[in-house]
Amino acid sequence: MQKKCLILQITVGTLLCLAALACLPPPPIPHITNKDGSSYAPPVQASALEESQAEQLAMEIELLRGKAATSKENQLLEKYPTTAAAGDVFFSRAIKAHKAGRLPEALDYYARLLYFQPDSQKANQVRLEYGRLCLELGRTQEALETFRFLYANAELADEIDKLAVLYADSLSQNGHPDQALELLVERRNNDNLSQDRRNAAEQSAKQIVVDGLSFAQSQRLWDKYATNSKWEFLQPSLAFRLAKLYYHIRDFERSEKLLKQIVDQFPSSKWSEPASNFYSRLKNRFRLKPNTIGIMLPLSGRYKVYGERSLAAIRMVFAKSPELKLVVKDTQGDPTIAASHVESLVLDEHAIAIIGPLSSKASFSAALKAEELNIPMLALSHRDGLPQIGPYVFRTALTVEAQARALAKTAFETLGMTRFAILYPRSRYGSQFTSIFWDEVNRRQGEIRGIEAYEHDQTTFSKPVRKLVGRWYRNSRPDYHARKNKILERKLPPHRTAAALEKMQKNLPPLVDFDAIVIPDSGRNIGLIAPALAFEDIVMTKDPKTLQKIKKATGYEEIHPVTLLGASTWNSPRILRSCDRYCENAIFVDGYYADNPNPLVRDFVSSFKEVTGASPNLVDAQAFDTAGMLRWVLEGSKPATREALQENLLKASYFNGVTGKFRFAKNGEADKELFTLTISDKAIQLYKKPADTPQEG
Repeated sequence: MQKKCLILQITVGTLLCLAALACLPPPPIPHITNKDGSSYAPPVQASALEESQAEQLAMEIELLRGKAATSKENQLLEKYPTTAAAGDVFFSRAIKAHKAGRLPEALDYYARLLYFQPDSQKANQVRLEYGRLCLELGRTQEALETFRFLYANAELADEIDKLAVLYADSLSQNGHPDQALELLVERRNNDNLSQDRRNAAEQSAKQIVVDGLSFAQSQRLWDKYATNSKWEFLQPSLAFRLAKLYYHIRDFERSEKLLKQIVDQFPSSKWSEPASNFYSRLKNRFRLKPNTIGIMLPLSGRYKVYGERSLAAIRMVFAKSPELKLVVKDTQGDPTIAASHVESLVLDEHAIAIIGPLSSKASFSAALKAEELNIPMLALSHRDGLPQIGPYVFRTALTVEAQARALAKTAFETLGMTRFAILYPRSRYGSQFTSIFWDEVNRRQGEIRGIEAYEHDQTTFSKPVRKLVGRWYRNSRPDYHARKNKILERKLPPHRTAAALEKMQKNLPPLVDFDAIVIPDSGRNIGLIAPALAFEDIVMTKDPKTLQKIKKATGYEEIHPVTLLGASTWNSPRILRSCDRYCENAIFVDGYYADNPNPLVRDFVSSFKEVTGASPNLVDAQAFDTAGMLRWVLEGSKPATREALQENLLKASYFNGVTGKFRFAKNGEADKELFTLTISDKAIQLYKKPADTPQEG
């Protein structure tokens, strides 16, 4: 007889044998419930009379078929569940359900049989099937308890062999692959097993090392078995896994030590070459050329034009610093290629920093690799979450969050507004902008007085606008009912009543209890939305003479002019063409203003046009300023390591660029004041407070 809990010498006597048996786990008790969800009372062994009565029912069942037999069986199971006859029915139903693929049903019958008859002759056979089903259905804890009991009580070699595999599997699935590994190593070194079984145990053990061990488990096993000869077949793979885990937590010293140990101690192992390559990579990642900068942009594919323009802007900056070498990589907008370029720039080119990538997917994969290799990366993408990947990832691109917060700041602090309506497209940009702006309004204790959404490809806007100003749901307005009742009280002829009601509805004033309407959409759509607002008598001018004319024409007692507010998507000549007079005095924010009279901006625009033949846009300006900031920090602090550069980027004061002054916040985002722009005299201009305008005379 073999027992797993203690290795005993049979000659030590009866007391030690009893002690060994006492350590075996008790049989697991499946959890079953009544139809109403309540628990069953603890089962009581059937009496001789109950066994006899149950047997009589079983004989009757044999003479029946179909529903009658099923009904009689249910009666037997309910009345005499602890009898042998009931056990046969439980078992038979479980087998049938299992074969039919009704696994939860089969599991339930096995569970009831074990609950009511834990000591039956079939109990361990049932537990085996029950445990297998638990594994298959994801009830891994029950499977573990079941196989632990069966393995500890197994006596025959074949039985032990079969259960060892299942027990190891249940250990792994319950988060204990290290314990499963110890069990498999014990079997692999058991000379009483056939070579095939030992080989199978070895292969399973190797797979667990590759796939299943956590850092803590890997470290525990290595500390315990690094010099154990029985574990020699696993030591190279275990050491390699632990070396990679040390690498990812940036314990490079321990990682290097383990890699070298694999190469020296296990030269013939299949892990020797990967360890040697990894060791070289580890050494190369610390080699550095402080004057080499990696540039990663899409220079082919769908984003080629943006990549080429950004590269032109970057080269304009470094043309003034010939001692700094640029290594340009084409990401093709592909995340896999981008990640491989980061590796190459670190391990082959030994660059001190990277500018780019530009596209969303490529930036994310590159940022993950840059953080892994500890190289500062100044991303040009506005994708969410990039700097949050880690301290080596920076971002200079204008984000949706920065625009929404800047617009709220302008509205509250510059324009003195506190009440807003929002009209937004159901797009990622529109929804995100709206959510952030709303949060900022709440933080500043303002109010969102109305909000309506529309489809991103919508071309008519009457319905959302009417909803926004209370003209769609007229029946919810007290003033509508008051006006309606006055007309009805006049008791006019039906046709005149209908005409009066129609005129009243048409002239029902819009409910404008807000200072501004925020529209996070493109300039093209603003040109469609603004006329729809005007059609619903929403006034967007504050000129006193014009307001007086509107008041006289409409007959409204009060007029509340509003301001249209937007973001960088408005900063385009298209809005001037599409919006016409309706957007006069609208206000929006952006990170770049091409007509800025600042000499720095004028020189940039002129030089960019000379190099590319085109006028620079926000993306070009951001690439230019990113390169300028990096060059400024490199030439000013002359960092000797990537870590020093990362620290200096965070410590740097405001850099004066064409997109304004900015620096990096602690989270790696660019901290900058956006430009507040307005549409005046059919042109996009920098906004100035009325008080800042020089007075005549």
